[in-house]
Amino acid sequence: FANNANNNTTNNDEIIINDSPLICAINKHSQDANDIALALLKRKDIVKGINFQNAEGKSALLASVSNDNKQIYNKLLTFDKIDYKCQDNEGRTCLHLLVQYVIDIYWHNYSNYHNRNHYGYYSDRRENPDVHYDRIVDLYKRCPQILNISNKNGQTPLFNCINNVHDKFDVLLKIIKYFLDQKNVDLSLPSDILKVDIENQDETEGEYSNSLLHIACTKKIHEIVDKLL
Repeated sequence: FANNANNNTTNNDEIIINDSPLICAINKHSQDANDIALALLKRKDIVKGINFQNAEGKSALLASVSNDNKQIYNKLLTFDKIDYKCQDNEGRTCLHLLVQYVIDIYWHNYSNYHNRNHYGYYSDRRENPDVHYDRIVDLYKRCPQILNISNKNGQTPLFNCINNVHDKFDVLLKIIKYFLDQKNVDLSLPSDILKVDIENQDETEGEYSNSLLHIACTKKIHEIVDKLL
């Protein structure tokens, strides 16, 4: 692996410009690459720059989550200097990515059930999203501030959960309830959700309405409504 590559591709099997050797290894999908990553993590110079971000804004931790590389993810959690609040170029933290992973699995399962495969991001996987709940809770406990970090569109992990929830998405409901139980939870919406037609002076609802409670009511998810009241 090269320290710096003059390559601007974003394919997971190729080197991203300015990738580190560690991120290159994490982006590969093989045990051999994981063995290389684990060997790199024994080097002091690698550990010193463990929060390095590539051209996409991905750190080793973000790369391990986006690739669902649990072996490397768990190893990275053992380092005291790991930056849990690191954000990629889209403003996404590890918590955003873990939440999105659960959402994508659910939509994949839902689309398969209804024969609507255009929803399935993980068409080659048959995963149970329950296994990710503990990872989300563990990440929050390690860094409670991560719960309220917004992505580039002003969306927190909680907002993304509620905006995508379905009454059959039991683990997503469980995640939402856990988030809402936290004293530091931010219930505000992204600033661009409520749209105002300046010309007509009419206040018009955007795609998501004007509060998390309103969204929950619209989706008729009574468990969330009760939590928000």
